[in-house]
Amino acid sequence: MYVPGGKPRGEYLASQLVMEALFLGAHDVCVQHVNGWWLVSSSSDWLVESSGEQLSILFSEIVPLPEAGDNSMRAEVLLTAFAQDVVTFRGRDLCVITGRADVPEPVWQLVDHLRCLRMVAFRTNEPIS
Repeated sequence: MYVPGGKPRGEYLASQLVMEALFLGAHDVCVQHVNGWWLVSSSSDWLVESSGEQLSILFSEIVPLPEAGDNSMRAEVLLTAFAQDVVTFRGRDLCVITGRADVPEPVWQLVDHLRCLRMVAFRTNEPIS
């Protein structure tokens, strides 16, 4: 019901975060796929600045997204439901949402290189390509 074909593909989950970030005012959203991790980042913090919601609520409850229209919802809860690992960075501050915190070095290098204010990183059970 929440993902096409019932398969939680990383591309779809990342695209939902991108759409949400754009609706919430982020104008420089970046998506990368590194070592099996999907990274969605921006120089603005679309997770909390625009909504005032707490991270724990965004990743654990269905939260409306009225900016995207009637019956729209925030995408973070989909990550908690369908990804094996979910973390978020505000600058270099890491917050583990679910799974393990063993974020690989190439992801940390991108955190440093991109110098984004917010990054959400997640892994699904898909084979690494």
